[in-house]
Amino acid sequence: MKIRKTLALTVILALILPLLAAAGTTAQESRYFENPEDAVAFFAQSLAQGDMEAALSAMDAQAAGETGDYRALAERIRLVSIATALLLPGEYTEYVTLNQTRLRAQQSLQLFGFIASLLVPEWPDPNIPLILDKDGQLQLPDGGMPLDDFIARLDPERLAPLTLKQVLRLDSAILRSESNQLNVQKQGAVYGFTEQADLMAIYAFGDQLYCHASTAVLRPEGWQLSSLNSPLINTSALGSAWAISGEAASQLLSSPDYLLLYDAPVKE
Repeated sequence: MKIRKTLALTVILALILPLLAAAGTTAQESRYFENPEDAVAFFAQSLAQGDMEAALSAMDAQAAGETGDYRALAERIRLVSIATALLLPGEYTEYVTLNQTRLRAQQSLQLFGFIASLLVPEWPDPNIPLILDKDGQLQLPDGGMPLDDFIARLDPERLAPLTLKQVLRLDSAILRSESNQLNVQKQGAVYGFTEQADLMAIYAFGDQLYCHASTAVLRPEGWQLSSLNSPLINTSALGSAWAISGEAASQLLSSPDYLLLYDAPVKE
């Protein structure tokens, strides 16, 4: 199953890389933030406004593609492969744009996963393609959906109600372990950051609460989001959010494994 999902992600990535390369010149300048929760708040606001370029500008594709150390990555994972985040040695400046495009494509795919999980929750695993039958119905697990309805569901204006409620930072024993701290240190040496934060955000979207994980990194210029998932929190590599109950949200907020970084003011 993992091999199947990896192949599906690779195919999708291969399809969107040329499109992103063509659009690369229109990308906004990277944004840096004083703290990780500000990066999440800006990202959330950008999505609610339907501004995908702004959302991606809160992420570190440009910085990581420019400062990423190809040699250090190869030595760390003992592998050179087209599947790695850095396609080519960035010491040759001609290749920096290719590495940035690869990383932007990867982050765009996660952004898609987040959006799809909110707007088409009937599609629980976007790694699995939806079959379009001869009657024009997309075959979802719980039944068919007309293709036109599916496309209408993905209208970015439908993201307007998205509201960030809380941002928490993981502070578990596993995160503080020597092995994990060493892993972060090695990752930072490859991609040019000095600190990493595993984050959990709680969103309100319509009448439903959602959880969504991300990873932020600290660079000399400030904090950026590096990924819309967290391996330590064990969330989807595709960046999907998941629905939670109010009770589950309360349990998360009171968990000793998390520190509350941001709590939206209660509207009168």
